[in-house]
Amino acid sequence: MPRHLSKLRCQYRLIGHGGSGRSTFINDLLPEGAEKMEVSSKLGACTKEVAHTVIDSTSFSDATRRVCSRNFRLVLVDTPGLDVEGQADSAVFQKLSEWSKKWIPESGCKSGVVVLHEVGASRAMDAHDIATLAKSFEIMVGTTKWKYLGGRNGDTHQDQLVKLWAGSLERRQFCMLKQGTHPWTLINTLLPRIEARNKIDFWKTFDAMLPERRKIEVDHDAKREVVKQEVKESLGRMFANAIRRMFGRPPKGKRKDKGQGH
Repeated sequence: MPRHLSKLRCQYRLIGHGGSGRSTFINDLLPEGAEKMEVSSKLGACTKEVAHTVIDSTSFSDATRRVCSRNFRLVLVDTPGLDVEGQADSAVFQKLSEWSKKWIPESGCKSGVVVLHEVGASRAMDAHDIATLAKSFEIMVGTTKWKYLGGRNGDTHQDQLVKLWAGSLERRQFCMLKQGTHPWTLINTLLPRIEARNKIDFWKTFDAMLPERRKIEVDHDAKREVVKQEVKESLGRMFANAIRRMFGRPPKGKRKDKGQGH
């Protein structure tokens, strides 16, 4: 067991769709001089593997202490993005499980989950996954990239997300990370809730999620293949009809019988 994680007080996992700002969120929490997470210069996901950093409030500058309301030592865990082309969500959960087995004490630790979600994104994390996580962990949802929407349009998207996950999360578990809102706003809210809970075997939760997540993905892939085949057949019929019309040959069923008058 790596020594620097054997006595951690608390840890956070950051989960979210590709490009939702997980690495940037962590970097904004780190003290000056700390090694930063890699951030993509393009839109979309950058993180490919699970990565972590340890921060200790005793090393913070005075400016950081003013926005951080508690003393603690914790681990921030950055994860690959969900709903990213070329990588199934189950693979992300598998990587999280493997990371936890390697780095976290067998007795577990106090842990929370921060779900970052781009406020204007067309897709959201599966409600079933949110419900499973909410049974074991304290969760906060941070909605990001408000500057691309803003105003009432952003508020509408936020309300839709709250309704989507209403069966698992309360409105108090959502934090609007608008421009100028420091990530410590979210962490300061979540930390005392985590400290009030018992230690958790994090990897067991994700191991339990894997079979259902894989089944969902298999079913989704099967349905997608059916749709692709239907589209292929439909395009084939359209193309055949177009060729017949181009060369003056009407489609079957519309040709005139031999000997029929003009």
